Amino acid sequence: MVLIFLTVLCLVSSVLAIGQQAIISFTGGALQLAGGSSVAYLFLSSADFPGVIRAGQDLSADFDQTSTDQSPSAGPVIIAGTIGKSTLIDSLVSAGKIDVSSIKGQWEAFETQILANPISGPASALVIAGSDKWGTIYGIYDISEQIGVSPWYWFSDVATAQRTNIYALNVHKVQGSPSPALTNGVEEKYGGVGYVSGFYTRVFELLLRLRANSLWPTMWDSMFAIDDSKNQPLADSYGIVMGTSHTEPLMRAKPYESQYTMGMRGSGDTGSSTLNATALEDVIAQQQIILASVVNSNFSGMWCPYKEVGCYYQKGMKVLDDITILWPDDNVGNIQRLPIPSELNRSGGAGIYHHFDYWINTILPQKTWEQMHFAHARNDRQIWVVNVGDLKPLELPISHFIDMYREFGATVVNATASVMNRYGKYANRRKYELLDASIYSVVNCNEADTLVLHPCKAGYILYQLYVNTAKNNLYAKQNRLLGGKWDNMMDQTHTGYTNCMPAQSYPSKSTTTTPGIFVDGGSVTALPMMDSYGPETRWVDIYPKGNTTSTFKVTSDPWITATPSSGALTPPGAISDQRVLISIDWKSAPVGESTSKINIDAGCTAFTVSLPLRNTNVIAGFAGFVESEKTISIEPEHWTSATSSSDAHYDIIPGYGRTLSGATLFPLTYNIFLFTTTTASITVHLATSTNTDHSRHLAYAISIDDAKPTTAQYVPIVDLGTMPSHWKTAVQNVGYNYTTKHAVTAEAHVLNLWAVEPGVVFQKIVVDFGGVRTSYLGPPASMRIGFRKQK
Repeated sequence: MVLIFLTVLCLVSSVLAIGQQAIISFTGGALQLAGGSSVAYLFLSSADFPGVIRAGQDLSADFDQTSTDQSPSAGPVIIAGTIGKSTLIDSLVSAGKIDVSSIKGQWEAFETQILANPISGPASALVIAGSDKWGTIYGIYDISEQIGVSPWYWFSDVATAQRTNIYALNVHKVQGSPSPALTNGVEEKYGGVGYVSGFYTRVFELLLRLRANSLWPTMWDSMFAIDDSKNQPLADSYGIVMGTSHTEPLMRAKPYESQYTMGMRGSGDTGSSTLNATALEDVIAQQQIILASVVNSNFSGMWCPYKEVGCYYQKGMKVLDDITILWPDDNVGNIQRLPIPSELNRSGGAGIYHHFDYWINTILPQKTWEQMHFAHARNDRQIWVVNVGDLKPLELPISHFIDMYREFGATVVNATASVMNRYGKYANRRKYELLDASIYSVVNCNEADTLVLHPCKAGYILYQLYVNTAKNNLYAKQNRLLGGKWDNMMDQTHTGYTNCMPAQSYPSKSTTTTPGIFVDGGSVTALPMMDSYGPETRWVDIYPKGNTTSTFKVTSDPWITATPSSGALTPPGAISDQRVLISIDWKSAPVGESTSKINIDAGCTAFTVSLPLRNTNVIAGFAGFVESEKTISIEPEHWTSATSSSDAHYDIIPGYGRTLSGATLFPLTYNIFLFTTTTASITVHLATSTNTDHSRHLAYAISIDDAKPTTAQYVPIVDLGTMPSHWKTAVQNVGYNYTTKHAVTAEAHVLNLWAVEPGVVFQKIVVDFGGVRTSYLGPPASMRIGFRKQK
């Protein structure tokens, strides 16, 4: 037996990976691995896999990066190896010093523990035992990440902190097999110098540090085995299982461990005009004959029914039982199909082919969580592959996809996670390339002005670009832009799919110095109704049309307050426009419905704006949502009651959707109080999920009080591989909207809502009695009385 001694120096900052138990500390523990001028030795067996030896060398280098001691002496021991391959680990098992029964024979599992008197010499050692080569490699990189070396240290220049002391904790950690057998594949676009072994060295290391073990290399202008003869043996030495995309069947791979793609599409990843179900069955049969004769009879095959190919399967195409069916999404993160009961016992199992964005991160982590957990619950666990386009903008979605359960430790990490979580929600509301000046309302619900609080600067700038363009177009119509002073500024155009900058509008030359007004809701003569259950303020904009200074004054009834009630417009400058906020003293306002007049004297012009008021209270003891402005808007998680059973319950997915959260699969009730008798339109906002079982459609049921529920099938059944007619709009708007009609009276009611199928995710409920104003996100949540303050 030959032992490989790898010098290990002092360590770094402990960082827990998603779902990983802590085994490293910087303040104390059972075994000091670094510090006090000591150095740990890493023991590996030369009989182990090359990938394990190489990962051990990385661990040694990682300790070097985190060390503050440049002249250490001999110290503690780390032993790492694979069961059945490492003579070191096998000898510990044979001697009864470690029990590996909990991981033996599993995929990618490992266990870590401190062991007394492991071998001759050291009094104790930190022992890492892997069930296979990936388990050992992941166990080694688990140490690396916990001492503070990020998997993204090279690709994203993540700095490595240095520590004076590092300790191993006295815990017995057992990391079982992950859900999928091959946890991740990445189709990666890397331009310029080609796809050679020097490049793949970085990619393979990154994958293993992330605890992924498979790669689909880019299909465009590249051939993995041909571009560089070192590519395939390099992948094998790292323990990376190579595969090819859904449209690239078979590959040159002998004698290396590989995942073979079966079937075919047309040239260039397009549909074939000559292919049908019968022909595709013959193609796969011939592919199996080829592989059995060239490779062996135990090859691993995968088939992805992507787009029109899925129609062949739906219409009866037969797929051999030992081939893994890799179910695709719709290219934007919505899984199109999952195993049905008759497919659950297939020996090849099922997997997922998922997509992230191609050029910038607008991925909603909650959406990934919901879809992947749904897949896992439906026994879709064999292979998970994600197409990421480019690595650089998508570090967080990639890490999240591979391990969904990361728990962040340090305060600064919590703060960062909070920012990125909110970034995902805001960015996902509308893909950046789909923004234009018409999306967010600048006159209703204060929607556009709220969005400039977007927490990430790149998104903030783009949102401001479109919000300000919308204001520019509005102000130009009003001659509000200083009489054409900025004509022909910002003429350059290009952002999104076609244009660099949104088109700008310019006002005509000013012929008057009279100021103008514009009010909340888009009128110039009337504000939307106010009541004590709605927004606390409305607004009136007063603006100049020329370059002369003018004054303004606002007066009204004594129960109405204008802030500010007077001032000056002094263009050009920061106070050339003035937004006046209108609020109400409800204790002094007339009871019932009334209309007040707001008088505005601006320059030499007088304006009168009407303001409808309703000062009416709900019945005593009511708890629930109250109508305001002929609207009730509900965030689904604010239910009055939710009924669960042994086989169905509701979960809240925080941050899912475009506003607060999503709720999935429960009977929900909401108390509502109405002041209007009418036929209400109830619009339910839902996630862009698809029918993963094509014999059962996504639907919900809804009723008022004890009325017969109305069933709403908001995603129609279509052929597998095709999308419903309204799918594109739903994807652009990040959700489906479906409206049903219900007769209501002015009193308290109960709104009942049921998810008819798993996969239904409620995002918002809007009850319209004739007052809902146009906006992208819908009206803000209505007041909910009788409960603790809502989010």
